[in-house]
Amino acid sequence: MQILMHPNSGDPYIGLWGRYDAHQSNRVAELLSGPVESGWTVLVDLSRVEFMDDTFLGMLLDAQSLAPRHGGCLHLCEPSPAALEAFERVGAVPHLTDPSRLTREKSTSETA
Repeated sequence: MQILMHPNSGDPYIGLWGRYDAHQSNRVAELLSGPVESGWTVLVDLSRVEFMDDTFLGMLLDAQSLAPRHGGCLHLCEPSPAALEAFERVGAVPHLTDPSRLTREKSTSETA
């Protein structure tokens, strides 16, 4: 797990890789809480997730629903096949964000 600044947007970018279950939920929730509660737009890259259980997925969805209350946004992007399967299993695919949409939205808002 790593926090970087996204090169195109300057937003916090969190890359997750490996296996995630209830044991990692609290650690990742703590990691997300700072940027989310500060009103940042946070990008979470799921492309290298090997496994995600329902508890961990629930924590991500809770963080995503909390972000707008603080003026921010949490984007869950580029799911690996294992992450996508977890989202499909609970009917949460609509919570995923297409990263190309973010680039278009940002460039559209900058030119407006």
